[in-house]
Amino acid sequence: MTETNGDLQSHEYTHVVQQQQFVKSPREIEGLASLKQHVPWWLVEGGADFGGIASTHYTSFSAYSQARLRDVNAVPRRDATWYENFINPASNQEWIPLGPTGEIYNVGFVITEIFTALKGPGAQMEIVRQIAQGKSMDEAFENVFSTPWKSAVPIIARVIATVVAKK
Repeated sequence: MTETNGDLQSHEYTHVVQQQQFVKSPREIEGLASLKQHVPWWLVEGGADFGGIASTHYTSFSAYSQARLRDVNAVPRRDATWYENFINPASNQEWIPLGPTGEIYNVGFVITEIFTALKGPGAQMEIVRQIAQGKSMDEAFENVFSTPWKSAVPIIARVIATVVAKK
């Protein structure tokens, strides 16, 4: 993302909207201090990348496609098992050693794009909202998609591996 085309500003604004889901929620203090205490890191950053690119390039599918390739092309080539472990670790703390690496942004972007294709652009924010209200990722995902998160993870991981293999 570059500062000159609005992607970065839209990305950061999406974080504001994500944090607003925690206002007056049971997890308000923790959520406003750090969304990543409760929300998967890839959803926080990938959702913001998606929000930034989609809102900045909404007038042209060609421009959106070109911008999205920056994220998709940066996704590391791994097998589906790696993606499964990455998107569904035992705890959010497992992402701490990674710091702000591309995987959190780029893999998260692809997952958010999948969520949007299935349920529309509000799907990722609805998951964040439900997590703010006290639900786990598993519960929030199932409420939004009517499918258990644990069942969806291997499918999502295979889709990511397939998308990345084609780049």
